[in-house]
Amino acid sequence: VFFRITHAWGLTSEQEQIVLGTSGSTFSDWKAGNVSTALELVTLERLSYVFRIYAALEVLLPIPERADKWVKAPNTAPLFAGVSALDRLLTGQVGDLKAVADYLDAEQGESFIQWPSPTGNNVEQWNALHDRIGSFANDHTTL
Repeated sequence: VFFRITHAWGLTSEQEQIVLGTSGSTFSDWKAGNVSTALELVTLERLSYVFRIYAALEVLLPIPERADKWVKAPNTAPLFAGVSALDRLLTGQVGDLKAVADYLDAEQGESFIQWPSPTGNNVEQWNALHDRIGSFANDHTTL
């Protein structure tokens, strides 16, 4: 799941490794699909923030291409001060992943207030979002 998300965002292997906070050999094994031991708590924490970021972007920007491009786009919000969310994620600090996820959760809260319930013309949008997030969330075999 992690690698599908980062592929959609256009991240390089080096960037993926920084976001995961892993060593080169561990990262190479994971990318090849070889996750032979339980993941450390800090890795699970990092993954949870990436999943939160992805899910929030899918709600805030329901057009997948726009959601995926947001990560690399310069942002004038105070948290980003003109740099992209990816720049924050690439500091290698778990706190920066959390900060981006929290920022999007807060933005998403405003979105939920404004976005009507899934009725009428919105049903297709909601179903597409559910299918897109669900396809990632239901695959427990890969990162």
